[in-house]
Amino acid sequence: MRTLKPIPIRRHGNRQTFVFKDLATTPYVFVRHDAPRATLEPTYDGPFKVLKRKERNFVIQWGDKEVNVTLDRLKPAHLLGDDFEDITPETIDSEVQVQDNSESDVAVHKKRTTRSGRVVRFPERF
Repeated sequence: MRTLKPIPIRRHGNRQTFVFKDLATTPYVFVRHDAPRATLEPTYDGPFKVLKRKERNFVIQWGDKEVNVTLDRLKPAHLLGDDFEDITPETIDSEVQVQDNSESDVAVHKKRTTRSGRVVRFPERF
């Protein structure tokens, strides 16, 4: 019995968490929503502006408040433009209307009728 050594105890939940490398430099982040979700509800909220970076926490701007959030819940937000705050619903609607007008002109030219009378739209490459 003297020669037997104790076996090290394995503890559950002591796993290392994955942290994105881009979190050190990104100006905006998404925050994981840990509450139970409904069907098709997004997993992450945001994007939110990063105000301060600490060792295990970030301070973000959530509405009018500054909120501490742990690194485990954060995901970097890769935004397409630098002027993210300038985007308003009116500018998005105007961009969609411009795209819809150009697509409708193309769709009119690409409509064909099959022998059975169905209207078919082929992509531009055909």
